[in-house]
Amino acid sequence: MCIGNFGELFRGKSYGFLFLAWFVMALIPAMAADTLQNTEPVCTEDHDHSAHAALPPVAAEPGPGSIQGGAPVWALELQKFFDHISSGRIEASALAQKEILKLDPGKAVCDLMSISMASVQGPPELKALAERLTTAENRTEHDLLYLVRGMSVNGFEAGVEKSLKTLMPMFRNPDVIASAYSLLGSQYLNAGNPQEALKMAEKALAVSADNIDALVIRGDASMQVGDFDTALGAFKKAAEKTDAPQISDMILTCYLEKGMFSEAMAVIDEKMKVSPSDVALMKLRIQCLYQDKRTAEAMALADKYMAQLPDSADIVTSKAFLLFNNESPGDAVTLLQGFIDKHPREASTLFYMANLLFQMNDQDAAQVYALRAIEADPTVPEHYLIACDTYLAKGKKDEALALLRKGMENAADPVAAQTIKRIMNEIENQPLAPSGNPSPVSPAPVSPSTGKSESNSGDRK
Repeated sequence: MCIGNFGELFRGKSYGFLFLAWFVMALIPAMAADTLQNTEPVCTEDHDHSAHAALPPVAAEPGPGSIQGGAPVWALELQKFFDHISSGRIEASALAQKEILKLDPGKAVCDLMSISMASVQGPPELKALAERLTTAENRTEHDLLYLVRGMSVNGFEAGVEKSLKTLMPMFRNPDVIASAYSLLGSQYLNAGNPQEALKMAEKALAVSADNIDALVIRGDASMQVGDFDTALGAFKKAAEKTDAPQISDMILTCYLEKGMFSEAMAVIDEKMKVSPSDVALMKLRIQCLYQDKRTAEAMALADKYMAQLPDSADIVTSKAFLLFNNESPGDAVTLLQGFIDKHPREASTLFYMANLLFQMNDQDAAQVYALRAIEADPTVPEHYLIACDTYLAKGKKDEALALLRKGMENAADPVAAQTIKRIMNEIENQPLAPSGNPSPVSPAPVSPSTGKSESNSGDRK
């Protein structure tokens, strides 16, 4: 009996509050997007590389939090510039630009602001700026694309697509063209449009078959639409070009999705040779054995890791998962409660206990632990979602929506806030379940005795 599956977790059919959610964190679904953001165009041309050198300190950790240890004063002002322009406050952006220029930030930063402003002003202004940079100032196509990436990592996503649509007809270098398509693809991925991302990846690969970014986009987008064969092929080809650990992580995910557990275990074992104490890998090793129907081995391994790391919430929840799915829900509750007694504010364990109790149809107890998880860490959307489920199960739709509004306010990032908002809209618009209550946000509870869902009414796609 297994709750959930790998495919749903990576195709957006779960919001992270399924009982299987403990191992998803180890796989880091956004790793492909991180690979794209952290892979800059490789410039091999003989020219001034100062544009490349000046941007990474700002791009690597945008925002006020990155202003540490003697970072230039203009870096904070540059983030204000991007805050203004991203919000459509063009006059404020222009004023911020003037203030930054007084601080002598360097040519690359000046160009970054200029191209950002030109993207707002319109294609003629942007094209004129690009022609001036490439002719009068000896900037290359690689430099222009690098500046567009600078807009992306500083949060000015709207400017990226506008800029690329204007600049791409001017590009002649195949590598730059492929990277531009890849950057567009990453924008579509971030916007939740894997179909368009796939189109951009194919265009990039048609120009440069070995473009790593394009291969990663093809793989990530294919995973999101459930095509794990194509995804695996793309990631394997990318792995031939780079040893980035994110790529092997995604290959591992594909193996797990396809039920290729021997291959998955081989990848995990190789990783553990390098990082033998990596808890995420330990969790995956347990999960892989369980999915391969080697439950006794998974149990033994979980016990071994618990002896090594008795205070690890990840390992304890892994063992609780095995107990629950091995017809021992009471033992799972006892195990988690013992850990919570020792670590009363460990948010992930409280959240996991709430999930377990929700699956066991103990809504009152589940609600208590869900609210405790929110109190322990109010920035995690999943804490609000499981609590919302408990309210919906009692027919308290207004209370559920009020809680989700609080979660949206406290969400750690805009993507999480958008996810909560989407769920709120679904709840507000959905018909009542046969019982007269709104359908739960999460899938219907799974019976520990039968392994079958009692209803499919809440399984959102």
